[in-house]
Amino acid sequence: MFDITIHKEFVEELLVSETLVYDGEIELNGKIVGYLNFEDTGGDIIIGNFYIFEEYRNRGIGTEVLHQFIGEYYSVTLAPNNEDALRLYERLGFEEVEVNAPEIEQGFGVWRIN
Repeated sequence: MFDITIHKEFVEELLVSETLVYDGEIELNGKIVGYLNFEDTGGDIIIGNFYIFEEYRNRGIGTEVLHQFIGEYYSVTLAPNNEDALRLYERLGFEEVEVNAPEIEQGFGVWRIN
């Protein structure tokens, strides 16, 4: 659909189960259109921040990025912080796995797709 590239930069290795943390920029046709950071636990991914710049939203870019991760990892976990993100994750088949995670204060729960 799109030629989207995720440029990831290693940040750190967590002591818990050899989890690797990355910051990433989302590039479309040579332009940075968003960013994300995520933890790679070796088969699973936990996306911390996922942001598409406003002028690039509603073009399917976020959907394509998530499809890339869904195809690469056993499970993808994230926590939406707004209703638009929540609708996207529901549309892609994510299911809520935790309602009130203590480390997440945005009120939309934690969602995962396997």
